[in-house]
Amino acid sequence: MSAPGRPLVLVVVGTDHHPFGRLVTWMDRWAQAHPDVRCFVQHGTAPPPRVCEGIDYLAHPDLQSLMAQARAVVSHGGPGTIMEMRASGHLPVVVPRDPALGEHVDAHQQRFARVVAGRDLVRLVESEPDLDEALEQTVRSGPRPPDPAASATGAAAARTFGALVEARIRDRSGRRPLRLRRHR
Repeated sequence: MSAPGRPLVLVVVGTDHHPFGRLVTWMDRWAQAHPDVRCFVQHGTAPPPRVCEGIDYLAHPDLQSLMAQARAVVSHGGPGTIMEMRASGHLPVVVPRDPALGEHVDAHQQRFARVVAGRDLVRLVESEPDLDEALEQTVRSGPRPPDPAASATGAAAARTFGALVEARIRDRSGRRPLRLRRHR
């Protein structure tokens, strides 16, 4: 899928119904300035990119194939996506969704991204100039060898994060979060 000699930057915004047009726009501007790099954006409900290649949603095998080809990956702040990218050998460039911009319902992606950035598991980006710098460095250095341990630790991290979010919601409301129950 990637043209020979032309590095690929893969961008994944996830499947949330909130559009993430900010990241798509930033990537279009970056791609315009870097015509020697192929940029492919999974844009979800955001308007499609104008400069980058794009698709609304990717089947999982296609996502894995593109990750394997990518020189750099950019992701929203979803724990599952981040850990899958790490397992494939990437240090993800992470742009968490911002609820103040209507990109999500709360700031959990921002909190999670800051925690994993503090452990050097991602490159956290919170502005367009930061994205430009992170992509310059990442495209130059490329992916690392795949990390099989990242899959197991990623799943554990996602479960832990979910428990923390649940506890935070409970603390705010004074009630336990709603849970689906199996009926007998």
